[in-house]
Amino acid sequence: MGMQKAEALARSWKEAFASVNAPFVFGFAAALAWMSTFYSTASADGGIAPVTGSATSDAYLASLAIIFVVDLAAALAPQTALHAIGLLGAWGPSAAMATGTLMLAGSSLAGLDLPALSLGGILLAGAASALFLLRWALTFGAMPVRAMFPSLILAYILSSGINVIMPLSNAYTVAGVSFVLPFVSLVCLKQGERHLERGWFDRYRIERKGASAQRAGTTRIKDAQTEATRQETAQTETTRKETFPTGMLARLCTAFVVWAFVNRMLRGEYEAVIGYESSASFAVAHALATIAITVIIASIMCLFLARPKRFRFEHVYRVFFLFSLMGTVMLPMADGRASALLAYACNTAGYQIFCMFMWVIIAASCHNYVRSATRFFGITGGSWSLGAIGGTLLGTLPTLGQARPSDAMSSAFVMAAVMALALCYTLAFTERDAGLLADIIPSKHKTPFKDACRSIGERAGLTPRELEVMTLIAQGRNSTYIQEKLFLSRSTVQTHRMHLYQKLGIHTKEELLDLLERERTALRNR
Repeated sequence: MGMQKAEALARSWKEAFASVNAPFVFGFAAALAWMSTFYSTASADGGIAPVTGSATSDAYLASLAIIFVVDLAAALAPQTALHAIGLLGAWGPSAAMATGTLMLAGSSLAGLDLPALSLGGILLAGAASALFLLRWALTFGAMPVRAMFPSLILAYILSSGINVIMPLSNAYTVAGVSFVLPFVSLVCLKQGERHLERGWFDRYRIERKGASAQRAGTTRIKDAQTEATRQETAQTETTRKETFPTGMLARLCTAFVVWAFVNRMLRGEYEAVIGYESSASFAVAHALATIAITVIIASIMCLFLARPKRFRFEHVYRVFFLFSLMGTVMLPMADGRASALLAYACNTAGYQIFCMFMWVIIAASCHNYVRSATRFFGITGGSWSLGAIGGTLLGTLPTLGQARPSDAMSSAFVMAAVMALALCYTLAFTERDAGLLADIIPSKHKTPFKDACRSIGERAGLTPRELEVMTLIAQGRNSTYIQEKLFLSRSTVQTHRMHLYQKLGIHTKEELLDLLERERTALRNR
């Protein structure tokens, strides 16, 4: 029995990573790694970018500010943002990122006293990177589910590995790598899109055509489409009518703000304890964090592949909360560089897993909520930028011109970080919220069940809301869960239940399950 389980797990691993889009892995990793290398370019010393150094801190804040503005514009005018990406193409943002790197490097490394040149490079690269990441998010949303998440996970692990090397490099090497990375990401993006059945822009064009057809009261499907494509189109048209739940979005954005704020606020504390002059120390810390991330993600993947029905997404949320909390609590107890490095590695691992979690949710939302994908990216990305800006500003205060912050100030900041994480975890965005949020993640294992629900709903003339209620009832959810999931009152849930039972000609939940089982059997036999 144990050998059979091991063989089944090995097959699951092989299936999970057989569909990985390798160009996307390398391309997205390059895009993520560019962020840290670009900020390091502002420092004439190279290595790791210090948040407390005036040049790098100013560059980081200016870049975050323009990223926040672009994300806000995408949230308020999503159609304009999409048209901008379509007009610029993939070459435009990547070329602007590389140009901004040259402008910043020319000012900081060449010894040119041209503040306007540095600021121009920072703003240009920051705005372009925001559009480039939006392009990546929409592209991931267009990927098949079986390839989306393994590709994202591998890309994050690879980018963490790149961060291990950068602290050991000199300033000119960092600047050169920062210049090349946008083009590497671009080439991989274009190469990876060849393996997609539909790119992000085609999904957008289908959305516009679908909206026009809906206004005209007609729907046209080409005869050349296969049955699988017809089912996918029907599912996509259903999800396009939905938007991400407002209450859940508010709680999710709160988590983004808090985690980004805490990470950037404590960055200066870690640097003061470890010592910025020791780039090798930061390389060791990033190496430990990368190993921790790899082990954690591999363990989570094993649990998911071995027992997918028992897997709970809230467990992942618990892991990166505990790592972030552990790294924060360990900081005041650090009596030397070694213990500070361990604390920094724990905090970095927790934050990187959180960022991975954030991108998984963004990609899943772009896949499920096509109509509001750009707005969702703008709101969540803007929330992260806002938290990072606040944390960076506050993180520069403890030193107040000193080589190292006072013990009282450090203790106050650590206590504030612990309280912020604890309140976010227990009140703002809880494990229960993480579990509810996992329902938006598409999974090929859910498709037959949802196909059966959709087929029954269309035949019985159920409304979209009645179809949602019926699906949750069939999944074993009670009225309280349905209320929280769909943001409905108890009486409204009962009314929907009564109406859908009448339309289906049933009286109990058992009859509903029997009806779904017969429908799934019929669909499999087609």
